[in-house]
Formats: sequence, C-alpha cells, structure tokens
Amino acid sequence: MPRPERHLDPDADAIQRFAFDLRELRQKAGGPAYRQLARSAHYSPATLADAAGGRRLPSLAVTLAYVRACGGDEREWETRWRKMAHEPDAFSGTAPDSSAPYVGLAAFHADDADRFFGRDKLVSELRALVARRRMVGVFGASGSGKSSLLRAGLVGKGEGHAVVFTPGADPVEECAVQLAAALGGSAASWRDDLAADPANLHLRIRQAMAHDDHDLLLVVDQFEETITLCPERDRTWLVRAMVHAATAESSRVRIVLGTRADFYVNGAPHPELSECLRGGHVHVGSMTSQELREAVTGPAARAGYQVETALVARIVADAAGQPAVLPLVSHALLETWHRRHGVMLTLAGYEAAGGIQHAVARTAEDAYLRLAPGQRHAARILFLRLIAIGEGTGDTGRRISVEELDHDRDTTAALDRLTEARLLVVDHDGIQMVHEALIRHWPRLADWLAANRDGLRVQRHLSDATTSWRTLSRDSGSLYRGTRLALAREWTAAAPDMLTSREREFLDASIDADRAEHRRTRRRNRQLRWLAASLGALLLLATGVTLVAVRQGHEATAQQLIARSRQMATEAEEIAPKDVGRAISLALQAYHASPTIEARSMVLSLASRPSHTARLPHAQSRTPGGAVSPDRRLLATSSATSGEVELWDLTTRTRLSTLEDSASGTRAPTFTAFRFSADGSRFAATDTTGTVVVWDIGRRTVVDRYVPPDNAIGDGLGSHGGVAISPDLRLVAFVDRGHVLAVHDITTRTVLLRQSGTGWASTTIGFSPDGRYLTATGDDATVSLWDTSAFTRVVLPAGRTALSAVAVNADSTRLATGGVDGTVTLWDIPSRTRLAELPGHAGRVTGLVFRPRTAVLISSGVDNRVLLWETTQATRLAQLSTDEPSGLGGVAISADGETFAVFTDEATLLWDRADLPLVGHTDAVRNLMFDQHSGNLFSLSADRLHAWNTSTRRSSTDIAVPRHVDSTFSAGTGLLAIAEDPRSDVVVWSLANQQRTEQQAKDVHSLALSPTTSVIAADNGTGTVQLWDVTQPAQTSQLPAQSALPGALDSLAFSPDGRTLATSQDNQPIRLWDVQTRALIAELPRQGDISRLTFSPDGRRLVSTGRDGVARVWDIRSRTRVAELAGHTGAITSSAFTDDGRYMITVSTDKKTVVWDMVTYTPWACLAGHTGEIFSVATSPDNAHVATGGGDNTITLWSIDPMDSYAYLCRRLARDFPTTPQAPGCPPQA
Repeated sequence: MPRPERHLDPDADAIQRFAFDLRELRQKAGGPAYRQLARSAHYSPATLADAAGGRRLPSLAVTLAYVRACGGDEREWETRWRKMAHEPDAFSGTAPDSSAPYVGLAAFHADDADRFFGRDKLVSELRALVARRRMVGVFGASGSGKSSLLRAGLVGKGEGHAVVFTPGADPVEECAVQLAAALGGSAASWRDDLAADPANLHLRIRQAMAHDDHDLLLVVDQFEETITLCPERDRTWLVRAMVHAATAESSRVRIVLGTRADFYVNGAPHPELSECLRGGHVHVGSMTSQELREAVTGPAARAGYQVETALVARIVADAAGQPAVLPLVSHALLETWHRRHGVMLTLAGYEAAGGIQHAVARTAEDAYLRLAPGQRHAARILFLRLIAIGEGTGDTGRRISVEELDHDRDTTAALDRLTEARLLVVDHDGIQMVHEALIRHWPRLADWLAANRDGLRVQRHLSDATTSWRTLSRDSGSLYRGTRLALAREWTAAAPDMLTSREREFLDASIDADRAEHRRTRRRNRQLRWLAASLGALLLLATGVTLVAVRQGHEATAQQLIARSRQMATEAEEIAPKDVGRAISLALQAYHASPTIEARSMVLSLASRPSHTARLPHAQSRTPGGAVSPDRRLLATSSATSGEVELWDLTTRTRLSTLEDSASGTRAPTFTAFRFSADGSRFAATDTTGTVVVWDIGRRTVVDRYVPPDNAIGDGLGSHGGVAISPDLRLVAFVDRGHVLAVHDITTRTVLLRQSGTGWASTTIGFSPDGRYLTATGDDATVSLWDTSAFTRVVLPAGRTALSAVAVNADSTRLATGGVDGTVTLWDIPSRTRLAELPGHAGRVTGLVFRPRTAVLISSGVDNRVLLWETTQATRLAQLSTDEPSGLGGVAISADGETFAVFTDEATLLWDRADLPLVGHTDAVRNLMFDQHSGNLFSLSADRLHAWNTSTRRSSTDIAVPRHVDSTFSAGTGLLAIAEDPRSDVVVWSLANQQRTEQQAKDVHSLALSPTTSVIAADNGTGTVQLWDVTQPAQTSQLPAQSALPGALDSLAFSPDGRTLATSQDNQPIRLWDVQTRALIAELPRQGDISRLTFSPDGRRLVSTGRDGVARVWDIRSRTRVAELAGHTGAITSSAFTDDGRYMITVSTDKKTVVWDMVTYTPWACLAGHTGEIFSVATSPDNAHVATGGGDNTITLWSIDPMDSYAYLCRRLARDFPTTPQAPGCPPQA
C-alpha cells in the first residue's frame, strides 16, 4: 500500500501552493498512482512524488512531464514555473544576512570558522609552517581568500592568544591598539613604547606572554598597505619590529604576513624581511573543483539548507581555475540564498542573481540606483575616496576615518544605505569597501576611476595635508604653496564638489597665506623701486653707487629669468603626459631663458623618455579609429565629417589630404573601421551598416562602393567596434537590422553568413591578420571564431565580464580579449583553451594588437595607459602613460611593428620603437653595466641576462640565468658574478663568450668583483668576507677574524684600482681593507642606513647610500665626511659615477633619477619617466649617457648632455609636432 503524502498548507508559502496545485491536477486526472504516472511521464515515481512534496521547486522538465501525464496545460504551467523560479519566497528576501550561510564579499573572521570550508589542506599546511617557523608569509592575488584563510582558518581554529591587525596609514598605532586590546594595558603606553624603538615590540610581547604556555600569534593582514598607505618611516619601523621580534633568541611570537602577490616585489628595499621569509612562504592559489564543492555545499548543509546538484556543477564550471574569484562566488551564493525556494538553493536563483560574472556589479548598481540623486553624488565621492590609486600595480581599497567626510544629509544617507547593502563596512577603525572586487567588477566604479585618476592623486595629497595641518594646530608652515597650491586650485576648479569642508578650510587658508605673501612681495618690490629712484637722483653724485644699481638690475633681470624658467619647466612637467609637443616647446623656452635645474631636468627627460613620439590633433570625433599603411608612410584616421577619411604623412607628421565618398544620392556614412590592402595601393573604410568604400591611394579616387541590400542595413545600434573589413578587402562583417551578425562578400555582392542566437548589441568584430579567422564578442561575454573558408563557428567559454576588444596574432595561434574590467585574457586557438588572465588596466580595455613576428601584445584603455605584454610568459613588459581627457581608444600597428598608433577623441598618438624604453625583461631590472669596449649595455633581471646594442636599441643576447640573491658586474674585466638562490652558490660568466664557471662558494649573500683583476669578494651572511681568484676558486682566503660580526654585510665595493675593499655592516663603521695584505686600513664612522657603497673613479671619494634617501660622501685620505646629498623621498637603491668623476647618479624607490654635480655637491638634474621603483644605474664610457632599470621591467637610456638634448628636441619639435611653434634658440629646420 502506498505511503500517505505529506500534508501541505497552500497558504504557508509559494512552494507548498505550487505542490498543492500539482496534487489537485493529479486528482482531476483521476488520481492515478505515481507508478502509473511514471510510465507516461518517463520519470521515476520518487521524482514525481518529490515534485508534489512541497519541499522545493521541481525542475521545469519534471514539472512539464508531471503536467503532461495529468493532461494539464503545459504552457500555463511553464509560465507559472518561470515566474516562481525568478522570484524568491516571500520569507526568503526578508531574512537577515546574519542568518545566511555565506558571508558575501566580506572576508571570513575568526568567529566564522565553523562555516569556513574548502581550505582544509591549505590550513593544515599553514599551521604546520607556523609551528616550525617564527615568521611566515602568505601570498596570493586579491580575491584568492588570504584574509579568510588567516582569520577563520588559522586564528579561528587555533589555540592561545592571537592578534590580527591591518597596518593602515599608521601601523604603530594599529599594532598598539590591537595588542593592548588582546594582552591588556593602555594603548597609549603600548604606542609610546613601540614608537620609541622597534625592538620594544619583542620586549612587550615577551613580558605579556611570560606566564602563558603558548606563543602569541601575530597576524598582519593586508601587509600591502605598508606600500600603498604608509610613509617610508613607518614601513621601515614595522619591518624592523617584526624581524627583531621573530629572530630574537627569546622570542615569544609567531608572525604571519598576508600580502597581495603583486606587491611582494616591493619588499625588495627591505632585504632583512626577505631573508627572514626565505623558505617560509605559503601561496594561496585557486581552489580545486573538490574544494569549491565543499565551499559551496558545506556552509549550506551546516545551516540546514540544500544546494541543487546542477547549481554546484555550474559554480564549479564557472569558477574552477579562475584567479581572484572567491569573493565573487561567495557574493553570488549569498544573493542566491536570498532567492532560495524553501530550503533549496537553485540554479534558477543563481542565474537570476547574475552568477559570479555579474552578481557583484548588479548588487552595487541596484544599491546605487535606489539612492536619491543627491545621495548618488555623495556615493560617487565616497567610493572614490575609498580607493588607493596604484602606481605600476593594481588599484587597492583604503580605509578612511569618519572625520574625513562631511556629515551632510546626503552623505549620511548614502553611507547608511550602502552599509545596509553590505557594500561598505563602518566600524571604529573607519570606513572601507567590503572587498576590492568592487573595483574590478563594477563598471560604473571603473568609469569613475578612469575619469578621475589624476584628480584623485591630487585629492589624496590634499586630504593628507589637511590632516597634518589640523594635527599641527593649523600651523601656517604646513599650508600649500607654489606648484602644489596651483595644482590643488586647478583640480578644485574642475571638481569643486569633491572637496570636504575640512579640505576647503585648508585650501582657503593656503590661498589666504599665498595672497598675503604676494602682498608682502609687492610691498618689497615697491620699496625697491623707491630705492632705485632715490639712487637715480644721486646718479651724478655717486657713480660707484650707480654701478651697484646697474649690477643689481642685471641680477634682478637674471632672477626674473630664473623664476620664468622654473615656471615654464613646471608647466612643461604638468602637461607632458597630455601634449609632448607643447611640453618640449616650454622646456626649450625655459632652458633658453635660464638653464635652471628644473629646465635642464625637463630637457633631458623629454629627450630620453617622452610619453609619446608624436600627437596628430584633429576635430573631435565620437568614433576615433584608423590604420597604418604597410610601408609605414601613411596613416588613415576617421574624420569628424561624415563620409570622409583623413590621410596623414607619417614622415612629416602632416595631413596630406581628405578621402571623400562623393557618391551622389546616397547617405554619407561615418566611417568606423579601416584597412589598407597588403601592397598599400588601396584603402577601404566602412561604417556600422556594412557600407564599404574603397579608394585608390595613388589617385585618391573611389574605385568601389558596396551598400548591403536594404533588408540587411543595420540601424546603428552596435558599438563602433562592431564592424570589420578582411585584410584582402574582400569581406565585411557587421551587425544588420535584425541584430544578426552578417558577413558579406564585397566582390561578389553575396551574403556568406548570418549568425543569430547570441546578442551582438555591444560586439567587437575583427579579422585575423592572415584573414583565416573572423572573431566577434557576444553580449554574454563569449568569443566566437569562424574559419572564413567554411564559416564554421567555435565559441570560447564566457569570461567574468563583458568584452570590449579582441585581437589575433599573425599566425592565428593566439587570441587576446579585453574586458570592461580592465583584464586582458589570452587564448590558444588550436586547443580552444584559456592560457592566462592579465590584469593591468583600471577600466575598459579599448584596443588590442599583436606586434608582428613577436610574442608582444599591445593594449590600450580608458585609464590612459598603453601596456606591452610578453604573451609567452604572460607578463607585463612596459607601461606607457598619457593624459587624454577621454582616455584612449583603439590601437593600430605598422606591418614591421616599428610604429603603432592609438586613437582618441581629439588626436592620434604615435609611438616609434626608437622612442620607447628598452623592453624585453619580464621582471625588475636589478643590475646594469656598459661594456667599455663594444659600448653594449648588459642588463640583468631575476632570470634573464640581455646584451643591448644601444644604437639599434635591440637585444643581441638573451640568456637564462638562475634566480639569485645578489649580482655584480665588472666593466674592467667583463665578468658577471651571481649568488644563486636558494643554494647561494657563486656562478661567474665571461660576458665576451658567455662561458660559465661554477665557483661552489656556499651561503653567499653579497658579492663584489675587482675592476682590474679576476678577484671576487663574497659575504657568507655571518660577517666573514672571503676573497679568491675566479680562475682558482679552490684557493680562498678571508679577512681577519676580528672583522667577523653576527649578521650579513650591507655592501661590498672595490676601489677602481682593485687594491682596496670597502665593507659596511649594520651598526658598524665602514671598513677599508688592503686586498693584497688583507689588513684593515681605516674605519669611517657610520651614519644612517647603508645599502650600497660606491667609489669615485679616482678612488679618492667613497659614497654610502641607504634607505633614508641620503647619499653621504667621504674623503678617503682625510677620513672625513665632505658632503651629504639629500634629494630623494624614498630609499636609494643604486649609484654610479661618470668616468670623469664630474657627476654621480643615484636612483631610488621614489622613481626618480638624480644627477649630482660632484664639484659643488648640488643636484644638477632630476630625470623622471619610470613608472615603477628604480633599482639599477650605469654610466656610459663617453660620460654622456646614463642607463636606469627598475620595477617597471624597462631600461631607459638618458642623455646627460644638455646641448645635445636641446638640439635633438628642436629637431623633434620641427619633425614630430609641426603645428607647435618653434622655441627661441632653435636653429631653422630644413
């Protein structure tokens, strides 16, 4: 006898009502048994009984089979089911998030340990490593789950005392507050002790844990904030405090650092931290499929919910192997839980929430659109304040204090609404975004950022200056003046609504102080004029006084010229990213007026590293685009006038003519896609309707015009990327009136393809360079490829976000796509697999192109960045920054790859390879050397050695080298020595023949090569220096034992004659040793941090540099310090003299290269252009050029000959910027 069915209450909820009506339908059909229904429904009796059980919504297929077997109306029930599937239960949407099994975008905390699933293996690995070591690093991409692993996995499931804090802008205070809360005592007392000496952290923790059996677990989460938010002083304090606390013999603490992987390289200026973390890393990567299943089903089961099998499979398919996807998964699951049916989380609810691709953006957009207009404005300002703009790294979130905001009605309401929507977190520490995923995946926020990046940098400095001013009791000395005030006023005029009342008060006070100073200056000038008049009256009586007055007049004129020179140089620096031509003109005028350091710096910087080669202005166009001819002589661009194309001469940078579509009786299209024929004799342009016009380039006449049939003409709804012409000018692809992607043959006037089934409203269409493939992006974030020989279609899997650009390489083996979130994705076409995702742009990617015959990909974006990528290793090669008002558009490249163009609304920007920095390294450039014989430049990164011909700017040698902890070149002997990592063996290369020899010296931390002999000096990390000849590595000796002190040396350096070795060690004097006798010659008193020692070419001076940004110059004979050179705001990482000893060059983490006059010991020039920290410098044998390399993976060749650079810029101005007036002092150009 069948089991009685469960009682249903149709008024309880929608699920039971649905099941109740299914039972009613079965009764109307005569009440057949489920076994009888199963024969006609083709589903098991258990499945049909469960469909009418009222516990969950059955699938659509089961519902329709049940209805069909009972003779019901299938269409009516399908409509009802779809309405049910996309509407949550009445009680589901009102349940508080506190009862949800998922945390959404927020990180897990210690009290969430019981719902933290999927990371058991990683938690065990981390706990075992923490048990063995006193300092551990946890690295992973943003969104990989580092914070959750540390808080819920490590702290939540651990024993004993644990303290978790994030550094913020003041790590001393944050550390003190959290330690006081956990261990007791006054936070003020903790802070005073910690600030007094970093070593006090160890002492206070040891005191607090004296009667506890367990060590204190100290977790520093989001350690990257020490890079993005902290000043150098506080970052250095935190590193020293943690290293000392972890390495002290009586240590009672175990420290774990959670850091974003893209910021790990920034730990390089603190080698003691890298040393402490060696061998103690845990990498948080993507979850496996099984771990994802546990993370999805575990929290639900614990809370009494069920997850549809289809939903689990879908999430695993969407998220497996994807980086930074965990917060998106958690948020999508939280939104799915809000849309659950009974106790069941369904695939329909997941899709209604937008899935992992769109749930975050949908939630943020819905919350934003629910705000009133004034509140939306306040929300935009609030979100922008919560972002720290990246410099060579991705943008990150930042915490702000509540005091930083105005407390007007709109701001308060917006803050409350966004907090309720779980987009913001407000606590006693301040306000912050719930997760950085919002920055990457909310298009509206990405657009705000792209439009406000430079302004946000000004605003951030202004906000910090306001806080300092108020902290100092409104001290007038901390007000803005000069250029900073001018920049702030210019930004305020453009964005007055971005200021808070606190910042307005500070800026008004700065303006008042500036006006008062100007009044005092005018008063002094009036007094001087009266004095001059009085002196004039005494002219006949005092000839000597007259001469003085004349001399003072000359001095006054000179001072006016100096002031004018500095003003023009400052203006040139400000506009250089936007208009190189105008910047060159201003820099030349400034230098001509007076060769000030500011003018000299701009002339040298613009001559060596301009932001672009040329700028071709045009009337504003809403659809910028164009093409470069195969011979690199012509450039065709869109015109603001419909039916026209502008033709440019790339040699003279001038507009040659306008190609017109003169067909009578036809509509003149606005062209949006362009193509030269392979031989350059013909040119074709088309618009979004598929209309194609072909011109003969020689005669400038139309030779063909194709208009699709009336029933195929589009209505212009597609984006201007939604049309393309094949390389042979035979095919045109576009979206027609029926929103169908169509391909027409221009020559035969036939339709070859009409593809429906995918939304094409925002498509980007393109042909591969060989014409083999047609590519198109769909509204569903997929990429479709058609083989143009048969038009068979392959669809690549959907990405996380909508796509905005697509490109194929020359041999049609690689495909690249760009997304609206700024991510570039690489695909392998033969295997149809995703190879890598390359985050880098802050906002929509607008253009992609592969450089012919190379593995280099060029991308452009609305964030005003052009990025060069090495696609084989999926790494960034270089970043080129501009400052166009509307961001950058598409990109085109010449057939030889020597020139590429980027199109904007107001101009076309050109880059020639000769004007780019040297590009080839995929990691930071750590060492450089000019060969004294060939003039070639050798560069070394973590794993590659390049030799560059500085005339052709090409790499002639590319050798793989092992990863290493230190390296040293010897220009005199042509040798390179490296200390391998992790074995620290020494390997020596002869650069002339690339011959390698293993030296087998163990545990080497730092090296130096003699410039005159084959002797090498090495430090083994204990303070002992070994010396040996690289041709006889078995015969080693060491400096006397009294030199050996605990700890590694800071630096080693040979004198130019190779007879003296200088060494430095923490808290010890600088020691000078006789290399031949191994005797101590002299000691110099140590001052400040030392990370590098450099001898002058004559060996008479020694320069010590370090993390305090100061270079100290010592006279070797008198053993005295003769100068202290302060010009950097970051750590000095390297230094070098010119061969004549006249100049010394220092480079720093502040991205500046400073040239010092070593006669006067004053700064001679400051060179700017690198987009990352600079780690290496070398000078050429001719004393006229300097090479620098750094964290942006590029090498810049700087000229330090002002007159040569001046003449070069005059030629550049005439050739590349013909519309910009020539500067005074420039000779007439032929």
